[in-house]
Amino acid sequence: MSSDDSVDQRVVFFASAKQGSVGGMKQLVDEGFTNYNGKDELGNTALHWSASADHLDAVEYLVDVLKLDVDAVNNVGDTALHKAAWRGSLDCVKYLIDKDATIEKLNNDKKRPVDLAKHLEVKSYLQSFEGADEGELEEDAPSSDEEA
Repeated sequence: MSSDDSVDQRVVFFASAKQGSVGGMKQLVDEGFTNYNGKDELGNTALHWSASADHLDAVEYLVDVLKLDVDAVNNVGDTALHKAAWRGSLDCVKYLIDKDATIEKLNNDKKRPVDLAKHLEVKSYLQSFEGADEGELEEDAPSSDEEA
C-alpha cells in the first residue's frame, strides 16, 4: 500500500467518524487500516470528531472496540469530553465519563469540559461531579431519602 493510499484511508476513516458511520470505519479496519489512533492537522482523533458530532454509536465503537484514548488531546488541549460537552451531547458526555474520561482536564485556554458546556442539561450533569474525589461517581452520592 502506498502512502497516498494510507492518507486516503485516513481521510475516509475521519469522514466516517464525523458522519457517525460505524460501518464505514469497520470496513476500513477490515481492509487493513490500522492508523485509527492517528490525528488530523488540528490534532483531533476520530473520537474527537464523533463526540463533537453527537454520534454515540461511533464513540462506543472507537473506545470499546478500537480502544482509542478517551483523554487524547488535540492541538488546543481539548479531549473528546470537551468536544461532547461543547456540542451538548449528554449521551456522549455520560458515556465518556463512564469510560473514565478526565472531567477536570484543562485545555490550553484553562477550560474544563464543564466550562465549554452551553446546554444546561450537560452543564448540570458535569457540575454534579465537582468536588467529587477522583473516580467517585454521581451514583455514589446519597439520595435525599438515604440521608439521615
